[in-house]
Amino acid sequence: MVVGSNPSLPAMNSKRLGNIGEAKALAKFVDLQVPVYLPFGDVEKSDLIAEFNGKLNRIQVKTCEKFESGSFTVSLKSSTIRKQVDYYHTYTSDEVDYFVIYNIESDILLLVPINKLEGRTSLKVNIPFIETHNQYEPFNYEDYTFENIIQREETEE
Repeated sequence: MVVGSNPSLPAMNSKRLGNIGEAKALAKFVDLQVPVYLPFGDVEKSDLIAEFNGKLNRIQVKTCEKFESGSFTVSLKSSTIRKQVDYYHTYTSDEVDYFVIYNIESDILLLVPINKLEGRTSLKVNIPFIETHNQYEPFNYEDYTFENIIQREETEE
């Protein structure tokens, strides 16, 4: 059983979900022998810094639990509450270079350049890939495995 997938347990809070996703991303980078650095504190826009493609890349990790009917949807924004008011933030290429997308129930881990998702507040991933006709270009999750992105970019240098 995947952590957090037991329906008899209460839903995890966003901090715990984020910790699971960050740990999974960190382990994947280490497995691929990619140097990883951790920003200090919890106020930075990036969760990890990973060195590949000849540079340091700012990584924002987004994690979701549910995998239903062959798909999952992950939020790409951050939210905070100040003075009982919800504030939402959408990431830009000035803040991060990549999103790591992790779905707990399916154990799918993706590495997506910000330019593929900039301006979006969420991403729906269909397994297997189903081409959709909406305002966004089709998103084939198989194009965004860690191995494909890092290998592709290292060969483009």
